Amino acid sequence: MLENIYLTYFAGPGYTTVQTVVYALLLVVAVYVIYEFFLKRIDTEIDESFLVAMVPLVVLGGVLRSLGHGDAEIFTGFWFNTPGIHILIAAYTVPVILLSQYLSRRKLSFVKWMWILSAPPLAACFFIVSGIGFLNPEVFLYVFVTTAAAAAAIYPAMVYLPKYLTGTNYWILTGHILDGSSTFVAVTFFGYMEKHVLPGFLMDLTGAWIMLPLKVAVIWPVLYLIDDMVEDAVLRNWLKVVVLVLGLALGVRNTFSAAMGV
Repeated sequence: MLENIYLTYFAGPGYTTVQTVVYALLLVVAVYVIYEFFLKRIDTEIDESFLVAMVPLVVLGGVLRSLGHGDAEIFTGFWFNTPGIHILIAAYTVPVILLSQYLSRRKLSFVKWMWILSAPPLAACFFIVSGIGFLNPEVFLYVFVTTAAAAAAIYPAMVYLPKYLTGTNYWILTGHILDGSSTFVAVTFFGYMEKHVLPGFLMDLTGAWIMLPLKVAVIWPVLYLIDDMVEDAVLRNWLKVVVLVLGLALGVRNTFSAAMGV
Protein backbone atom coordinates (compact mmCIF):
# COMPACT_ATOMS: atom_id res chain seq x y z
CA MET A 1 0.00 0.00 0.00
CA LEU A 2 2.73 2.48 0.97
CA GLU A 3 4.65 1.61 -2.19
CA ASN A 4 1.54 2.28 -4.29
CA ILE A 5 1.04 5.67 -2.61
CA TYR A 6 4.68 6.58 -3.26
CA LEU A 7 4.53 5.53 -6.91
CA THR A 8 1.21 7.33 -7.46
CA TYR A 9 1.93 10.67 -5.78
CA PHE A 10 5.69 11.01 -5.38
CA ALA A 11 7.68 9.05 -7.97
CA GLY A 12 6.48 10.85 -11.09
CA PRO A 13 8.21 13.76 -12.84
CA GLY A 14 7.69 17.23 -11.44
CA TYR A 15 6.16 18.31 -8.15
CA THR A 16 2.40 18.14 -7.63
CA THR A 17 0.48 20.15 -5.06
CA VAL A 18 0.23 17.04 -2.88
CA GLN A 19 3.99 16.55 -3.02
CA THR A 20 4.68 20.19 -2.23
CA VAL A 21 2.46 20.17 0.87
CA VAL A 22 3.76 16.82 2.14
CA TYR A 23 7.41 17.79 1.62
CA ALA A 24 6.85 21.11 3.39
CA LEU A 25 5.37 19.32 6.40
CA LEU A 26 8.20 16.77 6.41
CA LEU A 27 10.71 19.63 6.31
CA VAL A 28 9.16 21.29 9.36
CA VAL A 29 9.25 18.00 11.28
CA ALA A 30 12.84 17.28 10.24
CA VAL A 31 14.01 20.78 11.20
CA TYR A 32 12.47 20.43 14.66
CA VAL A 33 13.70 16.87 15.30
CA ILE A 34 17.30 17.62 14.26
CA TYR A 35 17.36 20.79 16.35
CA GLU A 36 15.74 19.31 19.46
CA PHE A 37 17.33 15.86 19.55
CA PHE A 38 20.72 16.40 17.92
CA LEU A 39 22.04 19.95 17.64
CA LYS A 40 21.07 20.93 21.19
CA ARG A 41 22.88 17.87 22.54
CA ILE A 42 26.26 18.03 20.80
CA ASP A 43 29.32 19.94 21.99
CA THR A 44 29.95 21.71 18.68
CA GLU A 45 28.97 25.35 18.72
CA ILE A 46 26.26 26.03 16.14
CA ASP A 47 27.57 29.42 15.08
CA GLU A 48 28.13 31.06 11.71
CA SER A 49 31.23 28.92 11.09
CA PHE A 50 28.90 25.91 11.22
CA LEU A 51 27.29 27.20 8.03
CA VAL A 52 30.70 27.27 6.35
CA ALA A 53 31.33 23.72 7.54
CA MET A 54 28.08 22.54 5.95
CA VAL A 55 28.75 23.97 2.47
CA PRO A 56 30.50 20.91 0.93
CA LEU A 57 27.73 18.62 2.18
CA VAL A 58 25.12 20.92 0.68
CA VAL A 59 27.00 20.84 -2.64
CA LEU A 60 27.26 17.04 -2.33
CA GLY A 61 23.49 16.81 -2.03
CA GLY A 62 23.01 18.93 -5.14
CA VAL A 63 25.51 17.04 -7.30
CA LEU A 64 24.24 13.65 -6.11
CA ARG A 65 20.67 14.68 -6.88
CA SER A 66 21.70 15.58 -10.43
CA LEU A 67 22.85 11.97 -10.80
CA GLY A 68 19.61 10.56 -9.41
CA HIS A 69 16.03 9.81 -10.37
CA GLY A 70 14.62 12.10 -13.04
CA ASP A 71 18.02 13.56 -13.95
CA ALA A 72 21.06 11.53 -15.05
CA GLU A 73 19.50 8.30 -13.69
CA ILE A 74 22.90 6.94 -12.65
CA PHE A 75 21.34 6.18 -9.28
CA THR A 76 17.65 5.29 -9.13
CA GLY A 77 15.02 4.45 -6.55
CA PHE A 78 13.68 6.07 -3.41
CA TRP A 79 17.06 7.03 -1.94
CA PHE A 80 17.99 9.14 -4.95
CA ASN A 81 14.71 11.01 -5.26
CA THR A 82 13.01 13.48 -2.93
CA PRO A 83 12.65 12.93 0.03
CA GLY A 84 14.89 9.85 0.18
CA ILE A 85 18.03 11.69 -0.87
CA HIS A 86 17.62 14.17 2.00
CA ILE A 87 17.50 11.25 4.44
CA LEU A 88 20.57 9.75 2.76
CA ILE A 89 22.59 12.99 3.03
CA ALA A 90 21.44 13.48 6.64
CA ALA A 91 22.53 9.93 7.47
CA TYR A 92 26.02 10.79 6.23
CA THR A 93 26.08 14.29 7.74
CA VAL A 94 25.35 13.25 11.34
CA PRO A 95 28.38 10.95 11.75
CA VAL A 96 30.56 13.45 9.86
CA ILE A 97 29.60 16.15 12.36
CA LEU A 98 30.27 13.88 15.32
CA LEU A 99 33.60 12.64 13.94
CA SER A 100 34.69 16.19 13.04
CA GLN A 101 33.76 17.28 16.56
CA TYR A 102 35.92 14.50 18.02
CA LEU A 103 38.91 15.04 15.70
CA SER A 104 38.88 18.82 16.17
CA ARG A 105 39.89 18.32 19.80
CA ARG A 106 43.25 17.01 18.64
CA LYS A 107 44.26 18.71 15.43
CA LEU A 108 42.72 21.08 12.87
CA SER A 109 39.44 22.91 13.29
CA PHE A 110 35.91 21.55 13.13
CA VAL A 111 35.32 23.33 9.82
CA LYS A 112 38.45 21.84 8.24
CA TRP A 113 37.54 18.33 9.34
CA MET A 114 34.01 18.77 7.95
CA TRP A 115 35.48 19.71 4.58
CA ILE A 116 38.02 16.86 4.67
CA LEU A 117 35.41 14.23 5.52
CA SER A 118 32.99 15.60 2.92
CA ALA A 119 35.62 15.44 0.17
CA PRO A 120 35.62 11.68 -0.69
CA PRO A 121 31.92 11.31 -1.64
CA LEU A 122 31.96 14.71 -3.34
CA ALA A 123 35.04 13.73 -5.36
CA ALA A 124 33.33 10.45 -6.31
CA CYS A 125 30.29 12.36 -7.58
CA PHE A 126 32.47 14.71 -9.62
CA PHE A 127 34.25 11.67 -11.10
CA ILE A 128 30.93 10.17 -12.17
CA VAL A 129 29.81 13.50 -13.62
CA SER A 130 33.05 13.77 -15.60
CA GLY A 131 32.41 10.30 -16.99
CA ILE A 132 28.99 11.38 -18.26
CA GLY A 133 30.39 14.56 -19.78
CA PHE A 134 28.76 17.90 -20.43
CA LEU A 135 26.42 18.34 -23.36
CA ASN A 136 25.98 22.01 -22.47
CA PRO A 137 29.22 23.14 -20.74
CA GLU A 138 28.32 26.79 -21.36
CA VAL A 139 25.67 26.43 -18.66
CA PHE A 140 28.37 26.93 -16.03
CA LEU A 141 29.42 30.25 -17.59
CA TYR A 142 25.86 31.50 -18.03
CA VAL A 143 24.90 30.63 -14.46
CA PHE A 144 28.08 32.12 -13.03
CA VAL A 145 27.70 35.40 -14.92
CA THR A 146 24.02 35.72 -14.03
CA THR A 147 24.65 34.91 -10.37
CA ALA A 148 27.62 37.28 -10.15
CA ALA A 149 25.68 40.14 -11.75
CA ALA A 150 22.66 39.71 -9.47
CA ALA A 151 24.83 39.29 -6.36
CA ALA A 152 26.81 42.41 -7.31
CA ALA A 153 23.56 44.38 -7.54
CA ILE A 154 22.73 43.73 -3.87
CA TYR A 155 26.32 43.89 -2.61
CA PRO A 156 26.04 47.61 -1.68
CA ALA A 157 23.22 46.73 0.73
CA MET A 158 25.61 44.47 2.66
CA VAL A 159 28.23 47.24 2.77
CA TYR A 160 26.03 50.22 3.59
CA LEU A 161 23.06 48.56 5.31
CA PRO A 162 24.65 45.73 7.35
CA LYS A 163 21.81 45.92 9.86
CA TYR A 164 19.45 44.68 7.17
CA LEU A 165 21.81 42.41 5.23
CA THR A 166 24.69 40.89 7.17
CA GLY A 167 27.66 39.29 5.46
CA THR A 168 26.47 35.79 6.33
CA ASN A 169 22.98 36.48 5.06
CA TYR A 170 24.41 37.96 1.87
CA TRP A 171 26.19 34.70 1.03
CA ILE A 172 23.14 32.61 1.89
CA LEU A 173 21.09 34.87 -0.36
CA THR A 174 23.71 34.43 -3.08
CA GLY A 175 23.15 30.67 -2.83
CA HIS A 176 19.50 31.29 -3.61
CA ILE A 177 20.43 33.64 -6.43
CA LEU A 178 22.45 30.74 -7.86
CA ASP A 179 19.26 28.66 -7.72
CA GLY A 180 17.26 31.39 -9.46
CA SER A 181 20.01 31.87 -12.06
CA SER A 182 20.22 28.16 -12.82
CA THR A 183 16.46 28.01 -13.35
CA PHE A 184 16.51 31.13 -15.55
CA VAL A 185 19.37 29.79 -17.69
CA ALA A 186 18.00 26.25 -18.01
CA VAL A 187 14.48 27.37 -18.95
CA THR A 188 15.40 30.32 -21.16
CA PHE A 189 18.31 28.90 -23.14
CA PHE A 190 18.11 25.11 -22.92
CA GLY A 191 14.41 24.24 -23.06
CA TYR A 192 13.93 22.97 -19.51
CA MET A 193 10.66 23.29 -17.57
CA GLU A 194 10.12 24.38 -13.97
CA LYS A 195 8.93 21.39 -11.90
CA HIS A 196 7.71 23.19 -8.77
CA VAL A 197 4.10 24.35 -8.62
CA LEU A 198 4.29 28.00 -7.51
CA PRO A 199 7.45 29.01 -9.41
CA GLY A 200 6.06 27.33 -12.51
CA PHE A 201 2.83 29.32 -12.20
CA LEU A 202 4.68 32.63 -11.80
CA MET A 203 7.04 31.85 -14.67
CA ASP A 204 4.09 31.11 -16.94
CA LEU A 205 2.76 34.58 -16.13
CA THR A 206 5.97 36.56 -16.44
CA GLY A 207 8.90 34.51 -17.72
CA ALA A 208 11.84 32.70 -16.14
CA TRP A 209 13.58 35.99 -15.24
CA ILE A 210 11.13 36.37 -12.34
CA MET A 211 13.09 33.81 -10.34
CA LEU A 212 15.90 36.27 -9.65
CA PRO A 213 13.91 39.16 -8.11
CA LEU A 214 11.59 36.62 -6.50
CA LYS A 215 14.50 34.97 -4.66
CA VAL A 216 15.71 38.33 -3.35
CA ALA A 217 12.21 39.49 -2.41
CA VAL A 218 11.46 36.32 -0.43
CA ILE A 219 14.76 35.12 1.03
CA TRP A 220 16.15 38.49 2.15
CA PRO A 221 13.19 39.22 4.47
CA VAL A 222 13.19 35.63 5.74
CA LEU A 223 16.84 35.91 6.80
CA TYR A 224 16.24 39.31 8.39
CA LEU A 225 13.28 37.96 10.37
CA ILE A 226 15.29 34.96 11.55
CA ASP A 227 17.92 37.34 12.98
CA ASP A 228 15.32 39.67 14.42
CA MET A 229 12.91 37.18 15.96
CA VAL A 230 14.85 34.02 16.89
CA GLU A 231 16.76 34.57 20.14
CA ASP A 232 18.18 31.05 20.49
CA ALA A 233 21.53 31.14 18.64
CA VAL A 234 21.47 27.39 17.93
CA LEU A 235 18.02 27.53 16.39
CA ARG A 236 18.80 30.77 14.54
CA ASN A 237 21.90 29.38 12.84
CA TRP A 238 20.25 26.02 12.19
CA LEU A 239 17.40 27.77 10.40
CA LYS A 240 19.97 29.59 8.29
CA VAL A 241 21.56 26.26 7.36
CA VAL A 242 18.12 25.06 6.25
CA VAL A 243 17.62 28.20 4.14
CA LEU A 244 21.08 27.67 2.61
CA VAL A 245 20.26 24.06 1.74
CA LEU A 246 16.98 25.03 0.06
CA GLY A 247 18.83 27.42 -2.24
CA LEU A 248 22.39 26.24 -2.85
CA ALA A 249 21.62 22.52 -3.18
CA LEU A 250 18.89 23.15 -5.75
CA GLY A 251 21.08 25.60 -7.65
CA VAL A 252 23.93 23.10 -7.86
CA ARG A 253 21.58 20.33 -8.94
CA ASN A 254 19.95 22.45 -11.66
CA THR A 255 23.29 23.68 -12.95
CA PHE A 256 24.87 20.23 -13.22
CA SER A 257 21.74 18.65 -14.71
CA ALA A 258 21.45 21.32 -17.38
CA ALA A 259 25.18 21.14 -18.13
CA MET A 260 24.97 17.36 -18.53
CA GLY A 261 21.85 17.79 -20.64
CA VAL A 262 19.73 15.43 -18.54
